Amino acid sequence: MLMRNEEKWLETWPRIRSKGKARYIVTRGLLRGLLIYLVWAAVTWFWDRERFSPEHFMDRYYIYFVLFLLYGFLISASSWKGNNMKYDNLIKHGKAKKDTSN
Repeated sequence: MLMRNEEKWLETWPRIRSKGKARYIVTRGLLRGLLIYLVWAAVTWFWDRERFSPEHFMDRYYIYFVLFLLYGFLISASSWKGNNMKYDNLIKHGKAKKDTSN
């Protein structure tokens, strides 16, 4: 028996999957990377701004912006793989209907 959140996920994942892996990784990667970056930037701004020169501070912001975006893309690629494995496993065990929209 599937739980309510799993049933909802089973309804939404085929739609998300039909839009493609690249779109999923780019959109989710940007969102995740930017969210992590903004949290990091706010925390370092409040705690570290007195310790570093403005030039050093801006260099750190640029470097970490790129790193957190890459991290967001990696997390999203892993999430895509995990969601596909979960969906395929549920189909294999008869707990979901095969998506025929692809």
